[in-house]
Amino acid sequence: VAEAVAECDREVAARVVFDRPGGDPPVMADVFRVKQVISNLVSNAAKYSPPGTPIAIETGSHRGMCVVSVTDVGPGIPASEHERIFERFYRVDNGTTRRTGGVGLGLYIAKELVESMGGRLWVTSEPGSGSTFRFSLPHARRDEEAEPVIVTSVESAV
Repeated sequence: VAEAVAECDREVAARVVFDRPGGDPPVMADVFRVKQVISNLVSNAAKYSPPGTPIAIETGSHRGMCVVSVTDVGPGIPASEHERIFERFYRVDNGTTRRTGGVGLGLYIAKELVESMGGRLWVTSEPGSGSTFRFSLPHARRDEEAEPVIVTSVESAV
């Protein structure tokens, strides 16, 4: 997570508050792909939040999974759009999305990457209250080395 944030635009990285109350549990994942997912979620949080507002990242564990949360204070997403935002080329139709540009592939690719590593990506949000995107990845078992699952290209994950 820290590496992904360090690779973000300086202004965006300066807004990130990273909290890891449970430490850093080892996970079975491709480091490069995890950084792609985090970078996408942080970029979206910055794009849809007022300038200078914080972007919170937290890691924790739940039922054998590491869970990473990225929270913004943007306009929020209506419940009716929660599943659709992960579809290829889908974008919520509001003033903010029309101003920010993009083709609607970022969340789709992030979800496919997370799922290819045995995890799940989801959102909790309401209009006017910001959004929290969470993804889970399986913990590495103690009896095995934490060898990454290799995804050779986005196409192979899709």
